[in-house]
Amino acid sequence: MKGLLNPDRGIYLLLALASVLRIAAVYDVGITYDGQYIDAVRFMDSARELAASGRFTFAGAESSAYQMPGYSAFLALLLSAAESPFTEHLLVKATLLLLSLATIYMVYLLGSRVGGLWVGLVASAFLTFSMPNIYTGLLTLSENPFSLAVTTFALLVIRLGDEPGWKYFSLSLGVFILAIYLRQAALMMLPPALIYLLLRRFPRKLLWRQTAAAIMVIVAVLMPWWIRNYCLFDAFVPFTSFEGAPLLEGTYQRFDPYPEHGGAFVQMDELTSNFTGNELEKSHLFARAAHQRLVQRWRTDPLDLVFTYALGKPAAAWLLPHYWDTVLGASSYWVLRVHAVMSALGLAALLALSIRSDARYEFVFMGLCVLLVTVGTSYYLGLHRYVYPFMPFLYVAIACALNRLTSRCSQRLSSPLSGSAAASAPETLDYRGVR
Repeated sequence: MKGLLNPDRGIYLLLALASVLRIAAVYDVGITYDGQYIDAVRFMDSARELAASGRFTFAGAESSAYQMPGYSAFLALLLSAAESPFTEHLLVKATLLLLSLATIYMVYLLGSRVGGLWVGLVASAFLTFSMPNIYTGLLTLSENPFSLAVTTFALLVIRLGDEPGWKYFSLSLGVFILAIYLRQAALMMLPPALIYLLLRRFPRKLLWRQTAAAIMVIVAVLMPWWIRNYCLFDAFVPFTSFEGAPLLEGTYQRFDPYPEHGGAFVQMDELTSNFTGNELEKSHLFARAAHQRLVQRWRTDPLDLVFTYALGKPAAAWLLPHYWDTVLGASSYWVLRVHAVMSALGLAALLALSIRSDARYEFVFMGLCVLLVTVGTSYYLGLHRYVYPFMPFLYVAIACALNRLTSRCSQRLSSPLSGSAAASAPETLDYRGVR
């Protein structure tokens, strides 16, 4: 037992506990459980269609760019090996479990690199026992693989700062390409990565060569998606086509994610009652309506608008878990409050460590990622699901802050003892410099 408590081996105990908790959660809700979340259902339908016909669809459209196709393609590979609806869900849930365990281990590696083995162990423990993480891992949502991609990319960029060269550059670029095909929010991590490498005094010539190489590779990899979308919409769609819908929904939002839930959808129904355009044109229609509504809100109550977008929506994104249902008997009352406290502590710790710590550049990198994702999320819908993949950065910051706090406390407790010991020790004469 003593060996398992060693931080170098404790991660394996945590992974075993994480497996037990997540298997118990699947048993609790059932293997076919999807929470009736519409996106979870859409991803499964999209994957089935892709596996059967090779056509990428989403939300009932014959051909769509509503989401990036990476997760549907990943699910399609799993479903192609299934022979029944039950085995489909069994394969998906087993894969989600492996993704969750891999993310926990990656958080351990990230925390260990930033603050030492104990920091890595504590940060991974936070993720292991996080009820929102356990619950979201039950759902067929892109947040699960994207969380792994985010933490892996962050670790590889930091490794690149430690060892400039093409090895970690190639690995980080590969992970980024996978991440962007999962969710376009991966773009938010590129400026922080570049700033981090500059702060680490990365060789400038090598940095510019690698930046140019990254741009060329990313363009080449995204080119098939761009060509497909141009053929579909007769317009350049770089990533997804659905920006107008969350933008319009977000104009109805305050702190509560859905205080006027029906209002946005009533307006959408009215706008599309006689609409015959394609998916992209519908998105543009919603975007124009959103801008008009923002102008109207600015004219009638500008302070309310500023408060909503500067405080209300960011707070909703970080403090309120978007997905939740009773699992493993956990009370929603405590899940909500524990999650809010952890988010608040994590954001505060991330800010403090970015200003002053031995690993401040690493925390600047993670902090800038959190900041940009928060800004982007608040511009659209301030929902926890969009910032959820970046929660591990907060757990690492809390673990590092706790480590520093306990170290200082132990030093203060030991200093009186060392002082009294020094006083009782025999006096020694220093003859250096005596002639």
